[in-house]
Amino acid sequence: MQVKSGNAQIGTPEVDKLRGVIGKFKADFGLFVAWGGFSRKVIEQSSDWFEIRHWESEDIIKALLEHYENLSEDIQAQIPLKRIWIPVFDDEN
Repeated sequence: MQVKSGNAQIGTPEVDKLRGVIGKFKADFGLFVAWGGFSRKVIEQSSDWFEIRHWESEDIIKALLEHYENLSEDIQAQIPLKRIWIPVFDDEN
């Protein structure tokens, strides 16, 4: 797994480095987490989705919200969230 913070998009050189590490250690797959996202070229060349998964900030937040209740109390204490219920009105009624 490789993680990059910051607002800069990740380009193909960084993804190629992770691909090399995957091969070196004979790993089944890799996960590249980039808060700033990936360049258009990386997205277009991501036919290796089963080898390397690309997660951007939206993916991280979505996974956190979907699985928050299953996280340990220690992690929840580090990321304190509170569920808020909001009524939703159907436009058809």
